[in-house]
Amino acid sequence: MTLRRVTTVVGLLFYLFLWLLVINGATSLLPIVMVPLVLYVIIVVGVALTKFIGIKPRESHFESKDDEHPGS
Repeated sequence: MTLRRVTTVVGLLFYLFLWLLVINGATSLLPIVMVPLVLYVIIVVGVALTKFIGIKPRESHFESKDDEHPGS
């Protein structure tokens, strides 16, 4: 497994562990656990709304390293 995949799995397991603590009575952790969930919902709704409206994604303003700079 790659490091990215291992990190993702460990992070998700830690998040689920925090939810288990909240379910078992650690209600002070509820705001901490809700933040990633709320951010995920906001992002998903924003992407769906953008696709529904038909807004095209912005083009990148970055130039590749191979491009020659006219001023230099």
